[in-house]
Amino acid sequence: MTFLAKKILTSMVMPLTVGLALAWIGILKLRPPRRSRAGWAFAAAGVALITLSGFSALANRIAGALENRYVPLESFPRAAWVVVLGGGHVDARGLPPNQKLGGSSLARLVEGIRILHGTPGSRLLLSGGAVFEEGSVAESLGQTARLLGVPEERIVLETMARDTAEQADAIRRIIRDEPFVLVTSALHMRRSVMLFEQKGMRPIPAPCDYLGLRSPWVSPFDFFPRAGEIAKVEAVLHEMLGILRYSLPSGF
Repeated sequence: MTFLAKKILTSMVMPLTVGLALAWIGILKLRPPRRSRAGWAFAAAGVALITLSGFSALANRIAGALENRYVPLESFPRAAWVVVLGGGHVDARGLPPNQKLGGSSLARLVEGIRILHGTPGSRLLLSGGAVFEEGSVAESLGQTARLLGVPEERIVLETMARDTAEQADAIRRIIRDEPFVLVTSALHMRRSVMLFEQKGMRPIPAPCDYLGLRSPWVSPFDFFPRAGEIAKVEAVLHEMLGILRYSLPSGF
């Protein structure tokens, strides 16, 4: 069996592909009586939404629309602070700190350390509190930063804020109105910049952890719905709702 055939066969037997295929077969074979047409239409619309959300072409396009406003830093500005917003972790016992971090948190930290190395004299401010866990995201970020060689004296932790709005308030109390490099996921950057600027702060965007990257090459996976792409669409909708909320005069 060729490499390509193996990839296609694997995609064909994934639960999402099989489940949607069965649902479509059932819907297309149904001949609803007049009084059931509305129910049939709702079912078809729901399955269509899940199907379309699972294709990478759609997920990458809508993610890219939010992510492309800012680009990664190539030259490093003069700033006293490099601020990294935590993106989740699991406070599991027995794991080293880097393995407690979610993928977004780890990507943000690595980018923050890269920028820190290019800005002599700056300090690394790591932000993120505990929501359901005992330990905070910032503590795991700080421990991982030390493992990666960042000196203790260059690390500052903000361990109380539970979301982006609280982070903006907490970080403002630390750095006031000084310009600073703001590191977070590209998808999260627009909302973050909005919140920090609403507090009178001067963030310099440094996005990372792009979700909407598109390869110029066609992959077999492009023709099968995947659960990861649905999660990507959900992340985009989460950000759009957040942007809408904080665009309103008093939020909601």
